[in-house]
Amino acid sequence: MTQTRNPAGEGGASDGSVHAAKLNTSDHTRATEPHQVVRDCLMGLRTIPERQRLPNRRAAETFELEVGSLRYTATLGRYADGTVGEIFLQNHKPGSQSDSNARDAAVAASLALQHGCPLETLQRALLRDSRGRPSTPLGAAVDIIAAEDER
Repeated sequence: MTQTRNPAGEGGASDGSVHAAKLNTSDHTRATEPHQVVRDCLMGLRTIPERQRLPNRRAAETFELEVGSLRYTATLGRYADGTVGEIFLQNHKPGSQSDSNARDAAVAASLALQHGCPLETLQRALLRDSRGRPSTPLGAAVDIIAAEDER
């Protein structure tokens, strides 16, 4: 579902209230293999890659980081080939707004990774300050992971 604002003159109400609208997905297809993605792209179709779930039992790597004088713990899981498939973040103050934001960002990043988004693409998309340093805990965690993967 997407949310749309009701502009003046449509449907009577002009108060700017938010209404749910169903997202039209009829022009999307599901691609399960890389060659299908290429084929669909050449045909002008938008594809939605299948989610590649991680095994229920897997090794995890955990490390600490600090952003804006707040401490975080990051845990990541990898696929059998070593590719990062999930990131978990938590703040040292459980239940705080910074903890909630970090956890939500990590869940969204994990879903993107599991749908085929490369870690490098995610890294370039995250907010940075004027010196190019990460501005968020997720950005800092992704930078640390990417630096480790380069070694």
